[in-house]
Amino acid sequence: MKKLICLMFLFCSLVANGQQQELIDFIGLKNQAESAFQQRNSEQVVALYEELSNLIPDDAEVLYRLSLGYQWNDNYAAALQAGAAAYEAGYREPASMAYRLAQLSALLGQQDEALAWLEISLAKRLDDRPSIYDDPAFSSLRSIPAFLQLSGVIANAESMNRNEGLEYDLDYLIEEAQRMHAAPERPAFSDEFLGAVENLRERIPDITGQQFYLEVMKLVAILDDGHSAIYTPDGDSPLEITLASLPLKFFWFDDGMYIVDGLDGNEIYAGSEVLQVEDLLVTEVMARLSEFRGVDNTMTWRWMGPQFYLGRAELLNAVGASESIENITLTLRTLSGAIQTVEIQSGDYDIPRKLRVSPAMTGDVPLYLSDVDTNYWMEIFPESNTLYFQFNQVRDSEQQNIAGFSELLSQNLESNNIEHLIVDVRHNNGGNNSLFTPLVEAIIAFDQVPDHKTYIITGRNTFSAAQNFINHIEHWTDAVFVGKPSASSPNFTGEETSLLLPYSRIRGSISTRYWQDSNPGDERQWIAPDVPVTVTAVDYFAGRDAALEYILGAIESGD
Repeated sequence: MKKLICLMFLFCSLVANGQQQELIDFIGLKNQAESAFQQRNSEQVVALYEELSNLIPDDAEVLYRLSLGYQWNDNYAAALQAGAAAYEAGYREPASMAYRLAQLSALLGQQDEALAWLEISLAKRLDDRPSIYDDPAFSSLRSIPAFLQLSGVIANAESMNRNEGLEYDLDYLIEEAQRMHAAPERPAFSDEFLGAVENLRERIPDITGQQFYLEVMKLVAILDDGHSAIYTPDGDSPLEITLASLPLKFFWFDDGMYIVDGLDGNEIYAGSEVLQVEDLLVTEVMARLSEFRGVDNTMTWRWMGPQFYLGRAELLNAVGASESIENITLTLRTLSGAIQTVEIQSGDYDIPRKLRVSPAMTGDVPLYLSDVDTNYWMEIFPESNTLYFQFNQVRDSEQQNIAGFSELLSQNLESNNIEHLIVDVRHNNGGNNSLFTPLVEAIIAFDQVPDHKTYIITGRNTFSAAQNFINHIEHWTDAVFVGKPSASSPNFTGEETSLLLPYSRIRGSISTRYWQDSNPGDERQWIAPDVPVTVTAVDYFAGRDAALEYILGAIESGD
């Protein structure tokens, strides 16, 4: 939009002066430059973007591409100058631009300038601090204490004892949380967060490495968003940390917590409702586990809790749901209705994500579960002039990128005389926000045609970039939302980043962006469906899709 306004202004200016030919030449120059840039023809990039920078000297994108052209030609000094101009002109990614200027400065031997730009990049929420030290561009800086501090490396790690190392990690966690976390309420500065950190600091001499790891999970959960979390330690962690998972896949239906699949012979429990973990009701277990993870809304936990936390034996032990990490006792209600107590052995299991077909399922595989691992695909129902489009991940596929798929979607909508478009984002937990615009444009174009109708099926796995996608659909179309509320809020704090505590080597993520793809004042927890549809284990195991059935019924009846 900004580029379009700029071109319109230039057009008006040129036409007003009778200079239409200059406009044609300018557009041609921009097209040539774009083509050279895409082909990475460095000499042409430099020549063409130098010419453009003389015409529009304050265009940050032009200056950025000129800087890249110089760098491709190994002209680091000119690349640094053009890049600095792009930064001053307000380049859209200031953290990454400042980081690149630090790299160029270091390659030119300008150590002080490199450190200054690196400090600026961190202040602008650079989100991959752990990668700084190993960046080859900074090899000449690795003996400088200021560089070690900026890159998050402990200069005297060998002389640190365990307690000193863990205290260092807590200081570093505060620094990173306050530097990176972008929630408007700034919870990293709150008394709750800082008080919890100090409470843990006092207990360091008396706790195990395992307990420290679990307590750090709770600290980051205080930041209270769905992208800020602690994951697992690196293999070189000096702490003794036991991680173990159950070979079971759980899903939290509206009528209870169920096992939908299993690994290593445990698929025999698929179809069973989980009633208790040892002596605790599963609802109580989920409530206790929730202290380990922040969320955007309650739907986030309904999705993440069973997928990532209920099956973690060390967490079940930590919340008092199990005395053992090796063996977990579950009380189940089987498909026949019998109550059964089973002991499940934990291990190193990688549980598949997304809801899938269950071995306990009867009947045909429902369409919505037929291909959850393909990022996007479509099927046409010619008898009702309906196109079903399942959008499972906001990421380009190897075979066809999203832009190419969007063209194909538009072609199918037009050539098949489609009147009803169903967009299913129940499996979509996000990806790259910069990719979905062509899809949104295709859906808007379809929806604007009289007598066309768009349906969006959402669920508890509709999260992150998928939330931003449906924000745009809600804003620009008259789509009918069907299913369950989304797992993110219309405005939410997000972004996957890289956090690495220097001593313990515990990894995590701290959200660096406050997304406002909705109205800035929108305080809704989620986009609520116009037509709520209950998601039950009864329907799932029977192979029924109540949401799609409703939509197809509405189409058939003309509603």
